[in-house]
Amino acid sequence: DIKRFSEVSLVPAFNMLRDVRMEERSPGRYRFSILGSLIRSPFGIRNVKFYWNGLPYTDGGGNTYLNLIDPNSLARAEVIKGPAGSLYGAGTGGAVLMRSSGISESAMGLSAQFGSFGNVRYGGLIEVTSEGLDSRIQFIHQEASGYRTQSALQRNAFTADMAFKIVSGPIVKLTMLYSDLNYQTPGGLTLAQYETDPSQARPTTPSGPGAVDQHAAVANKTLFSGVSIDQQWNKSWSTTLGFVGSTSDFRNPAIRNYEIRKEQNLGMRLSNSYEQALRTGNLKLTFGLEYQQLNSPVTVTNNLGGTPGTSVLSDDDIRSQMVLGFGQLDLDLAKGWQLTTGVSVNYVEYTDKRKAVNPPETAQRKFDPVILPRIALWKKFSKDFTAYGSVSRGYSPPTVAEVVPSTGIYNPTLN
Repeated sequence: DIKRFSEVSLVPAFNMLRDVRMEERSPGRYRFSILGSLIRSPFGIRNVKFYWNGLPYTDGGGNTYLNLIDPNSLARAEVIKGPAGSLYGAGTGGAVLMRSSGISESAMGLSAQFGSFGNVRYGGLIEVTSEGLDSRIQFIHQEASGYRTQSALQRNAFTADMAFKIVSGPIVKLTMLYSDLNYQTPGGLTLAQYETDPSQARPTTPSGPGAVDQHAAVANKTLFSGVSIDQQWNKSWSTTLGFVGSTSDFRNPAIRNYEIRKEQNLGMRLSNSYEQALRTGNLKLTFGLEYQQLNSPVTVTNNLGGTPGTSVLSDDDIRSQMVLGFGQLDLDLAKGWQLTTGVSVNYVEYTDKRKAVNPPETAQRKFDPVILPRIALWKKFSKDFTAYGSVSRGYSPPTVAEVVPSTGIYNPTLN
């Protein structure tokens, strides 16, 4: 499905999936919903956890910069609908497991695409396969002027993947994604403004400046990198250990203010699997641990025509931690039945050091550990027909962007 549509956007491909809705509010600004999970999600993505090549892509503060990924870098995406806490923790919407393009043979490629509204895409890739080492490097540039005023987009996306086999040892995989994204935000229109000119940006009014005057836009430079080690101990036991780190330089001159974030995210995921053949089929036990930490200095000032003003509205150092312990059992039963049952324990805490108040204040919010069970049963009646059902529990801790939104008002009461 991903390859069926234009490489300009992931929206059409994801919207082919039943129960999934993806929106692009302006070019490069995504919202993602599974089974109606858009509650408390006016901007960005929440309640759905994303993974990239088996590593947590959603950071420790709940942010998911899906717009940094070029569609041509994505080979596969598996969507788990409904709470997936038995393996992937928080998120009442579900989880999305993304994989970058695989390496099949040594090759080189160039591509170019042109379209309406100033759309230009070009890039190249190099794939090298050899005994013990596979690598893939890709670069894609995309730009467009957009249909509306103040809706231009430009993205330079670089991805690199390597996998090498240690003799009589594990498989080590390296993945890296760097994206330099800039997109303008035209803002909303009243009905009268829309009927006058639907392509205009939010105009200047007596109550405030417009999107063009304030150069409303988002600039995001992010480096995401990770390493995973796959070890097959014997016929039944295997272990995957992964480490991930990312840095983001995020700037958002909005109509009312100017937000600057410098984010550093660290994480790890350890997963152990045991598989055993039974008379009725297969048994698979998966258990492990995931940890993430986000440090995010956030400064909000007034916006002076697209540059930060001298009036500091808020200045915060935010730190979040997330710990997930998980376990799941998949069991083939007789006559085409399969049972899945699992449980996870989740813990989240936030610390906010407020530097714009005198004297500076430090506030901490520790949420009680949450236990998330899941049980699912499915029956394969024939080659072409399967019925399944699941019951699971999910929860949605507030994201950093909700605890300290761009208004700069700290909200310690969110549950």
